[in-house]
Amino acid sequence: RQFNPQMLPKDSDIRKHIVSRHEGGKIVVIDYVSFETKVSLYLSGDQDFIDQYQYADLHVETAKVIFQHNTISAEERVVGKAINHTLLYGGGKEKLKNILNNIADNEEILRRVRIFLRPIINKIEEINKSFESGYIINDSGTVVRPNKGWAIFNNYISSTATDIVIEKLFEIKEYIQERKISLMYQVHDSFVFDIHPEELEHVEDFTNFISHFKNTVFQVEYKIGDSLFECI
Repeated sequence: RQFNPQMLPKDSDIRKHIVSRHEGGKIVVIDYVSFETKVSLYLSGDQDFIDQYQYADLHVETAKVIFQHNTISAEERVVGKAINHTLLYGGGKEKLKNILNNIADNEEILRRVRIFLRPIINKIEEINKSFESGYIINDSGTVVRPNKGWAIFNNYISSTATDIVIEKLFEIKEYIQERKISLMYQVHDSFVFDIHPEELEHVEDFTNFISHFKNTVFQVEYKIGDSLFECI
């Protein structure tokens, strides 16, 4: 019988039994933060926009635009994330309004958000127009054939993000070759490692390495635990 830890639910008790093979070792999970939205930032091609927000969490930044204050709660970030994903992945005006249905003056909020995300929205319009030939070519040169019109930019960004992760996996393999670090598996935009205790003091450096890809910087978070369950 095959076992695939990539398919485990986050609250699965099996995660408690996925532990380091090293005495005193730890499981370390490193995640990209708002990864595909940040890919959209870079692909917008607007250097001023990139310079201003490349180190920021764009879900938080959108939430600031929505709620008009700078200290954003976890719940408010969820709203910012939902608006970002809906705009980027082809959701219509009614879906956007439904996300904001408990917030007054939806129209004004959406106007502010569209102004904030204008460089990305311009890129969406550009990619949608390029689909006239029946396919698109992402920033890595991968040919993508979206099945649905509303999914054009979704497929463009998702395929680019996948290409980045694949290339990063090769970089990680080379990086850990001479270190006591094992890549257990990767799922979506997360990497799960088994790290020897001697390497734990270098986790910050390792995380910084993963955050950089070519000329881009992605925000990452990491969690350390005695088991995979502790890294939820």
